[in-house]
Amino acid sequence: MPSPAAPKQWVVRDDELDEATAQKQHVDAEALHQLKHSADGHHILIPQPDDNPRNPLNWSESKKWMTLIAISFAAVLPDYGSATGATTLIPQGIDWGLSPNYVNHSQAGNVFMLGVGGIFAVAFSNVYGRLPVAFWMLALSAVFAVLCAAAPDFKTFFAARILQGFFSAPCQATGLIIVRDIYFFHSQVKKVNIWSGFFILSPYVGPIVSAAILSSNPMNIKLWHWSFGSYSMLCALAFLGVVLFVDETWYNRDIPEDLQPATGGRIARMTGIGRPKGSSTRYTLYEAWYRMFAALIKPPVLAVCISFGLNFAWVVGINTTLPIFLVPLYGFGDKQIALFYFTPVVANILGEMAAHIINPRIQEIFLKRNHGVWKPEARLIVNLIAFPFCLLGLVLIGFAFEHHYHYMLISFAWGVYVFSIMLSTAGYYQYLLDIYPTESGELSAWVNFFRVLGGFTVSYTIVDFVNSKGAIHAFGIFAGLSTIASLFVPALMYFGPSLRKAYPSVGLAIPAKTADFVSVEKDTGSMEKTEVNQIA
Repeated sequence: MPSPAAPKQWVVRDDELDEATAQKQHVDAEALHQLKHSADGHHILIPQPDDNPRNPLNWSESKKWMTLIAISFAAVLPDYGSATGATTLIPQGIDWGLSPNYVNHSQAGNVFMLGVGGIFAVAFSNVYGRLPVAFWMLALSAVFAVLCAAAPDFKTFFAARILQGFFSAPCQATGLIIVRDIYFFHSQVKKVNIWSGFFILSPYVGPIVSAAILSSNPMNIKLWHWSFGSYSMLCALAFLGVVLFVDETWYNRDIPEDLQPATGGRIARMTGIGRPKGSSTRYTLYEAWYRMFAALIKPPVLAVCISFGLNFAWVVGINTTLPIFLVPLYGFGDKQIALFYFTPVVANILGEMAAHIINPRIQEIFLKRNHGVWKPEARLIVNLIAFPFCLLGLVLIGFAFEHHYHYMLISFAWGVYVFSIMLSTAGYYQYLLDIYPTESGELSAWVNFFRVLGGFTVSYTIVDFVNSKGAIHAFGIFAGLSTIASLFVPALMYFGPSLRKAYPSVGLAIPAKTADFVSVEKDTGSMEKTEVNQIA
């Protein structure tokens, strides 16, 4: 239900704040100066931390980095494993007497379950904690990855792929909420960029490794078992990384420091078994699922999910079926396919580097021009920059396939498209994190679900669709759908403030004591009072 008026912007840098802007934003400039700031003294720490060393915001930088790298590596596995199957379609088909397109059904099912598993991971993490959910799901993911590698027939392989996809998703879906748990606002965008860069890169690394294994002895069709065997080793390594380096990041900031419940020992925090009463999260299963769907129905969330899902769908579709097109057109073998997948790896790294520079730069320029006040819609500027590359890449791929142009043109076009996706991904995620910070996990899960839903649909249909319509026609339609999806971005930039006002966050955005301290009205009669607590 639409709520009362809420502030449209957010004071982040008080060193850029003038008196007129302070009055306009209804904040006490002197009170802002007394809040805790970043080490450089420029940024107000949002949210304001207490002094409890158990608060993840107070963890050492080394512990935060180990957590970020561990969950980012674990986030690699879902798409890595899914795309590994792209290079094994042909040898598996020969092994089982099936067509590669039929074997591809297992891959499409695996892709779909990544999204479903992510939704369950976030809902359960809001009930049982981030770490126990990651621990158990990654453990089962490793088990089913081994079963994929050892599968004697297609039915066993199909079932194992479906279950492995479901259980491999926790860190890809909950990564955004963990970034929010341990990092302050001013440093989140770079960390989101790192986390998203890992899993955007992963679909291209899997085929490189798998194709390299297959090319070591092209006559041995059984080598596909080792492709999935190497993947199962990575699943075990990711599980070990979480066990060794990740701690529970849930911390209830609404409870005073001296009343924080005991969290139990390391084993209890990791497995969820034997934890002290009151040490888990605040939500019941009903509340967790209510939050999931309450987050989805907000117009800004739906707009981002549809836009990102349509733009990313072709990434999954092209990536998982590319060998089916390249082998008959250019006579590629396993080695050539492995080398071809270096194109998106390089493009992804270039996109990561560009985003790592552009996103923080946009933030700093906007804050300077607006006297320290942040407007979340500025996150989407980078998406406007990325869109032309997306359109160019898709159109060129269609023409190159249709007219059998040199494979280097396909490589270039694919790289341009992947570059655009990497450049825009952090913009989508960080925009949602800014406007609905307390629903970061739910938002991450839904964005991931729409991403894989689009990929699942395209993976199932792209081969027959391109063969029946022709590559130019098919990829022209893909580019048209991406254009429609990208129109959501300028619409959000224009209508976003009013939509955020009408559909606010379902939970507290910052601790009540911080909002109370900086509010001119000093009215804290209700902890849910929008004008006191809503920051975006």
